[in-house]
Amino acid sequence: MPEIHFYHEKKAGKDGKCLLFLQMNYYSKYRLKHSIGERIHPDQWDKSREMPRKNYRHYHSLRQILEAYRDTTDNIFRDYIAKRIIPSTVALKEAIKEKMAPREVVKKTDLISYLEKFIQERSRSASFTTGTIQTYRSLLADLKRYQEYIPFESIDVRWLNTFKNSLNDIGLAQNTVTKKLSTLRTVLTEATEDGLNTSYQYKSNRVKSSRVETTQIYLSEPEIERFYRVECQNKEQEEARDIFVLMCYTGPRVSDAWKISKSTFFVEEGIEYFMFNQKKTKQPVYIPVHPYVREIMEKYNWELPTRSRQRLSDHIKNIGKLAKLDQMIDLVSYPGSKMTITKAPKWTQIKTHTGRRSLACNMLLAGVPEKIVMSVGGWKSSKSFQPYVRLTANDKLKVASRSHFFTGARVIGIGS
Repeated sequence: MPEIHFYHEKKAGKDGKCLLFLQMNYYSKYRLKHSIGERIHPDQWDKSREMPRKNYRHYHSLRQILEAYRDTTDNIFRDYIAKRIIPSTVALKEAIKEKMAPREVVKKTDLISYLEKFIQERSRSASFTTGTIQTYRSLLADLKRYQEYIPFESIDVRWLNTFKNSLNDIGLAQNTVTKKLSTLRTVLTEATEDGLNTSYQYKSNRVKSSRVETTQIYLSEPEIERFYRVECQNKEQEEARDIFVLMCYTGPRVSDAWKISKSTFFVEEGIEYFMFNQKKTKQPVYIPVHPYVREIMEKYNWELPTRSRQRLSDHIKNIGKLAKLDQMIDLVSYPGSKMTITKAPKWTQIKTHTGRRSLACNMLLAGVPEKIVMSVGGWKSSKSFQPYVRLTANDKLKVASRSHFFTGARVIGIGS
């Protein structure tokens, strides 16, 4: 079937905006050119994607219009061909106009219906990770459990606080509740831009839920050494041990761990490093190769065995137990927004993400400047990095005591 393209005319109006057109060439001599009735500034148009740029204010609504024109044009053309008719461009234009004519909305879309469509659209896009889609699905399940039908006009401060309290009542941790409210605000912002939600109360400061610091551990280098020297009980456990140790010295998210391979390994000016784009942020990271990492990669011929997140988590806890990482630690949590403190052996808190946190903390302890640590681990801002810094007061004391300021080493300046 012919390809359908979108473009804007070269001539701009007084407002600097250009009219958008749909174009379809078919059977050599036919060329359909049809205005979609929308205007955009050329700087806000991505020519390669034939879509508005993502920072365009009405990106989502205009994208939906373009997709609707594409689908409608394609369906009309297919119907003609199925009847063995080659339509004229005039006939196609008239059929498109009839199909795309504005219709009176009898019933407004409610939040749940909107979110279901919202998830379907993003599931088809490569721009959204599986984890992000799961976050939206989790919110959808919470909303359905709370209320079967949620008109946008009912979403005010009182409704939002009542919904928040319902999440607290089922025992969700405060940080989880805060994340869900943030996700809900994202969805409501999209609905507002699409003209479905007309209330801005979801932005009110009277709907409060802030992040709190909970117990998140890291493994020190001596602890990683003990972990690495554990005699494993089977091959699968040994592979999980090696993968986790590698993660402690490279710091990837689980979604990126298997990007550590021969294809992402480079040597430049005698420096060995891995370089790849992170799945979540799409940003490149450059990670120096630790001796243990090289040892592990050579062991597996530079191709790590694959493991599911759950299987990996189960194994590394058991290995932590075998490594006798038994230090009792305080576990601070906020189920239902109330702080509770319990005690547990350190090995029970080892997770796949502990590797990423261990990289951050051990590099800081080694005296690597924070900005360099952030660059190696791919943290884009200090705000996103700080939750990974879990150094104790004693850890910070050790770092400070090794500085030339406290050791008494003289700093020689120019002209001394």
